[in-house]
Amino acid sequence: MDWLKRVDVWCFGRGRPESMGLLRVLCGFFVFTNLLVMGTDLMNYFGQKGFVSGETMARWLAYPSNKIFYGSSLEMTLPFSMPRISVIGPNSSDTWVVTVWVCSLILSLCFMLGFKARFTGVLLALGMTSLHLRNPLIIHAGDSLLRLFVIYLALGHSSAAFSLDRLFEARRGLAQRAVSLWPQRLIQIQIAICYVLTAWWKWTGSTWVDGTATWYSSQLHEFDRFPVPDFVKQQPFVGLTTYGTLLVEVALGTLVFYPPARKWVLLSGIALHSYIEYSFNIPFFATTIVSGYIAFYQGEEVAGWLHRFKDRWLKRGTLTSDAASEV
Repeated sequence: MDWLKRVDVWCFGRGRPESMGLLRVLCGFFVFTNLLVMGTDLMNYFGQKGFVSGETMARWLAYPSNKIFYGSSLEMTLPFSMPRISVIGPNSSDTWVVTVWVCSLILSLCFMLGFKARFTGVLLALGMTSLHLRNPLIIHAGDSLLRLFVIYLALGHSSAAFSLDRLFEARRGLAQRAVSLWPQRLIQIQIAICYVLTAWWKWTGSTWVDGTATWYSSQLHEFDRFPVPDFVKQQPFVGLTTYGTLLVEVALGTLVFYPPARKWVLLSGIALHSYIEYSFNIPFFATTIVSGYIAFYQGEEVAGWLHRFKDRWLKRGTLTSDAASEV
């Protein structure tokens, strides 16, 4: 049963926290900026007289929480129901909505800086969930994934690196400790599930099978961001981008766990999401899921990147100083 031991070590082993620490910083920043964007039209999004009334919200969320892919051909029923936890109700006042939003902003900064990250992360997840449930019609997959990342990181010791908590420990003379890596593994598995289910879902339709799907998405002009050449919207490029997207998504859910292929699979994912980010105005979707790629690297690898970057930066600074002194 050696393979079971290896699986156990992979899931619940301990290691350096740099990967989770860096991901915590990025997630906290994305939550903060996302909340700021929502704040530009806060009352229309979440207020009592906003676009979505409390009654509409309650009706939208009336479907059973133990259903997955509810109402589709892939509908599945879980043996348990998922609770919907929210501090914002259908009849909550505008003042309370603003209070939850402001508190979530402050918590996102604390989480990003790594100040009591487990505690602030749990409260931040509650604030995000409450706002998302108040108006689920404006939430996309990037928002949901970002919320899950915060929950997973709050369950672990993500503040053991790149944080105020770690700075305070260092000042007390405490050495950096190894941490449980299972929250990082949860993020890896979550990303893989997202890609595999996305590819599976697409393959059940007709346009992805016949190689025309990306043409239809290019006609959704309400999402237009920057101009895309016309030849990209025509065959054979439509077929290449359609089937290429499916191949990349399958690889990101499977081959990404194979170390020799990891770098190339993640680079293909970055290329895919860079194109989506360029052509479609879907705020924080690409940045959120690409930042999650960090979870596929060990803390030692992230620490190595930072040390090499620091050495190059210092070397560049030394060369610049020497050149200036010669002048």
